[in-house]
Amino acid sequence: MEKTRQRQQKKGNLRERQIAGNINGEEDGMEGPMIIEEEIRGHCVHRMYLDGGSSSEILYEHCFSKFRPEIKNQLIPANTPLVEFSREIIWPLGQISLLVKIGDEEHSTSTWMNFMVEGRKELCGLLRRHLDVFSWKPTYMTGVPRHVAEHRLNVHEGCLPVRQKKKRQAPKRNKVIGEEVKKLVEADIMTEVHYHSWLSNLVMMKKHDDSWRMCVDFKDLNKACPKDGYPLPKIDWKVESLCGYTYKCFLDATKDTIK
Repeated sequence: MEKTRQRQQKKGNLRERQIAGNINGEEDGMEGPMIIEEEIRGHCVHRMYLDGGSSSEILYEHCFSKFRPEIKNQLIPANTPLVEFSREIIWPLGQISLLVKIGDEEHSTSTWMNFMVEGRKELCGLLRRHLDVFSWKPTYMTGVPRHVAEHRLNVHEGCLPVRQKKKRQAPKRNKVIGEEVKKLVEADIMTEVHYHSWLSNLVMMKKHDDSWRMCVDFKDLNKACPKDGYPLPKIDWKVESLCGYTYKCFLDATKDTIK
């Protein structure tokens, strides 16, 4: 009898945790918004607000970014904007159809829901108002004409070009390298050289969304270039000390302030 009471109490606690009228867990939960716990494509969403008056299912960007890449790749452009209570029109990042499971192991139901992914309002509005200043493709980058300004490397006298030994990349990385190089060549940013005397290997950095960023190893080039004359001693060490920190406090002697 005692085991049965404990089992029923455990089920009751689980159901209270899944469907609650108040996020603070008070007994008079029906006075507040209804918050449920659900599972979306294997991801547990602990708090989902149910709004019976809303005509759309909203999924915010910070929650959408936690999904696996194969799920995020299913995002398609949205055809209609979102209209808030203040009549403000917001264009979502896109829409996606996901399988949603609600309930516990014994009593549950599943249904497909079409979510509108909403991003940062202020940032998205700023970007849309200034679309003409962004280069969305490498071909859009016009650059600076050579008769206006021309860049050259200020290297030490007597430094010879270094030709690094070629490092092989994995097949997946080679594919990304080929795609990126093709874009830069078509945009006239890069030109093919057959008899080069300087060679620097590519470094592929994995981004948070599992895509790749193509970088160039400039270690040998940095050794050949003189360092800038900063007033602070050991500026390289100062820059490296910033890694992992959001803010840096230092004394500005020229303005008698601490920043």
